[in-house]
Amino acid sequence: MVKDHYNMTPLMAAAVAGYNLIVEYLISRLECSRIEKIEALELLGATYIDRKRDNIAALEVWQRAMRLRFEDGINIYPKPTNVKPVEAYEYAVEAQSSCMLDELVSDPDEMRMQALLVRERILGPAHPDTSYYIRYRGALYADMGNFDRCISLWI
Repeated sequence: MVKDHYNMTPLMAAAVAGYNLIVEYLISRLECSRIEKIEALELLGATYIDRKRDNIAALEVWQRAMRLRFEDGINIYPKPTNVKPVEAYEYAVEAQSSCMLDELVSDPDEMRMQALLVRERILGPAHPDTSYYIRYRGALYADMGNFDRCISLWI
């Protein structure tokens, strides 16, 4: 797929915007690689968290992406493990397995941190959506009176 000046394909753009039907259509096409499908589903999950506030739908698509990562048992696409945890994200690390994803369901704040981590890994730290959702999450913390968390994200 052709990428735009932010290095995003139409599939990624649909996932970031939360257009799940378009995502489903595009990932069903033969020219869509497995890693493109995985990353689109992961971005869609992040969008479900931050835009739609639907943690259950996010968990479902993240689980689906995780199954795709380990689908055939031979050509495995693990998430990067050499990423240094960041204080601003309360040292959260991306879930590496379905079991780790299941553990997130009991902690909505941890799910929100997963969404930020996923977006930063796939889109990159300089992408406008990455910085927007970091600012957005910080503003929500400020609205709740948790100014320390807000400042740690914004700095």
